[in-house]
Amino acid sequence: RGAVHGAVVRGAVHVAVVRGAVHGAVVRVSCPENTIENGAVAHGTVHVTVENGTVENGTVENGTVENGTVENGTVENGTVENGTVENGTVENGTVDNGTVDNGTVENGTVENGTVENGTVENGTVENGTVANGTVENGTVENGTVENGTVENGTVENGTVENGTVENGTVENGTVEIGTVENGTVENCTVHGTVENGAIERGTIENGTVENGAIENGAIENGTVENGAIENGAIENGAIEKCAIEHENGTVENGTVENGTVHGTVENGAVKNGTVKNGTVHGTVVNGIVENGTVENGTVKNGTVKNGTVHGTVVN
Repeated sequence: RGAVHGAVVRGAVHVAVVRGAVHGAVVRVSCPENTIENGAVAHGTVHVTVENGTVENGTVENGTVENGTVENGTVENGTVENGTVENGTVENGTVDNGTVDNGTVENGTVENGTVENGTVENGTVENGTVANGTVENGTVENGTVENGTVENGTVENGTVENGTVENGTVENGTVEIGTVENGTVENCTVHGTVENGAIERGTIENGTVENGAIENGAIENGTVENGAIENGAIENGAIEKCAIEHENGTVENGTVENGTVHGTVENGAVKNGTVKNGTVHGTVVNGIVENGTVENGTVKNGTVKNGTVHGTVVN
């Protein structure tokens, strides 16, 4: 029950180790007053608290690492506070304000911490950052994914920068210069690319949607290729070979090429495309207006079927 100021080698320690090195000790005590301060635990198991110390190739079970480092070790059901986990694993544990370098977080939580080049499996990152790492089946809440990948996971109120979301979901977050593949974007803003994914009630700014669907969303200065837009608005953007499949859709100052519009085109151009049951306030070039209206616009080499023209018809 005393304090050990030296090195304890290959022994079982049931007391507090202060400023010492433990090279094989199994600490089986669970009292909160038993603490390893400024010491190193190598190849051992710790059930208590390590303060400002190092755990190398060892295990921390149901314990706490404060301001310390876990190298190549494992934290099971424990907590890492303001510490670092290097090449180690955190299982069912929590990392508070700490860093995980090249390590793995399984079923655990990272709060206000950073995951660098590591992996989060079935875990949660809250208010933290995932840099160059991977989130598998996990959740990022109010955090940031930088140059990383989210696979089958969720980003809530967070940001994806230069990263990729595969088969995952971005809710109320932002995708900056990143990619969403086969995933879903809900109520958020995308500055990057959406491939084969769906955008629900979100906004695409200066981005591209390829083979994806936009529902109740807006596209600003972006491009939609082979995708579908329902109840959405296109501002200063381009639509190529896709359809706005609702009469409530709007294209403002944009271009529709080889596509179909069921809504309104204002001050825009329809090239080789079709406007069905809609209104064109712009120009129709080699296109078709079916059952629609052209107001104050121009029809060049195009066709108006069962519609009304209040503007100019050229050729």
